[in-house]
Amino acid sequence: MDIILESNILMVKNIKKKTKAKLFKDLEVGDLIKLSIPVKAPGVSLSNDCTYASYITVKNLKNDNTTNKSFNEIVKFLRCFEFEKITSWQVYSIVIYYNWGDKKWNFLRL
Repeated sequence: MDIILESNILMVKNIKKKTKAKLFKDLEVGDLIKLSIPVKAPGVSLSNDCTYASYITVKNLKNDNTTNKSFNEIVKFLRCFEFEKITSWQVYSIVIYYNWGDKKWNFLRL
């Protein structure tokens, strides 16, 4: 059985600094992301049930794009943004719609 730890949903509130990193370079104000990491023992083993470095999966909930960053890497990318934690009741007050003029998906907070 896999155990996966997940963050709250985080909404991009502000972009402090641009980055060229995969997934992060495309984030816009209002985008929603979620971080997750599988629970595995640190170290190296032949049975592949351990990991040398722990990698966090970052998922953009707007387009389902994902990237994996180590704990050491992810901090410098997260510092480029200001996030707001979205609680479960707030998720229900977000409307997702497609803007045909801009040809992109948008989020509207109610």
